[in-house]
Amino acid sequence: MHLPDYYLPRPPLRLDPATVAAYETLWTEITSAPDAGEISYSLPTPRWQFLCYLADNKPNPL
Repeated sequence: MHLPDYYLPRPPLRLDPATVAAYETLWTEITSAPDAGEISYSLPTPRWQFLCYLADNKPNPL
């Protein structure tokens, strides 16, 4: 997908296996209780990295 020149590129997303495992664990918790309400995010990585991981690796539920 081509973005306009005024959009900033996303910083590189370099994930180690431990971070991917933590993201997968959180994803499993989220999807196993979809009516749980607010998601508690306590991982040491920035939230934007988790969201980018989901966007790149998980299907769109809509």
